[in-house]
Amino acid sequence: MGWRSIIIGQHAKITHSAHMMVVQTKDGINEIPMDDIAKVLVETTQAMISSDFMSACLQRNIKVIFVDRKYQPIGETVGYQPVARDYELLERQFLWPLERREQLWTRIAHAKIESQIKVARLNGCPVQELESELEAIEVNDVSNREAVVARKYFPLLFGKNFSRRQENQYNAALDYGYAVLLAEWSPVNKIDNLNRDFFVLCHD
Repeated sequence: MGWRSIIIGQHAKITHSAHMMVVQTKDGINEIPMDDIAKVLVETTQAMISSDFMSACLQRNIKVIFVDRKYQPIGETVGYQPVARDYELLERQFLWPLERREQLWTRIAHAKIESQIKVARLNGCPVQELESELEAIEVNDVSNREAVVARKYFPLLFGKNFSRRQENQYNAALDYGYAVLLAEWSPVNKIDNLNRDFFVLCHD
């Protein structure tokens, strides 16, 4: 499985030759072994990509992510092969007992809030209120501490008048990051990683 994330940020011609990704730009030609690549982010609308390269990516489950004219990730490639297997794994997760699903969501919400507290602390923000909310979290987060913390967390970082609904550079950057993270977890990688990581968290 590949490990490199390739970002194409300028006019380029992308082709495939001898198991290599070949990227030709005004600065020259670069070759990258296909087996090293996990994902390709085409961060420009000025790239020409060969169908042979796309086929090679799909065969190796290499995700290719595209942006729109505002440079926000807008879509990604998905091959046919993993679909049946993904469905089987999804079906197994749907059949998990309710207690296990609730325990999983509790751990996810707890981990998210912990991460937000760490980021806020690194940025010199007071975290006492966030820590109090973390201590109040219940099984399945029935009191929705995850949302309460989110409403407090973003204004701590970006100012008391900040809202995720505003159009500004902060939200543009956040949307970009969320889109890339979403691509990382869907759909080819998502099921495998969820089963590997979350099964450990929730194993009886």
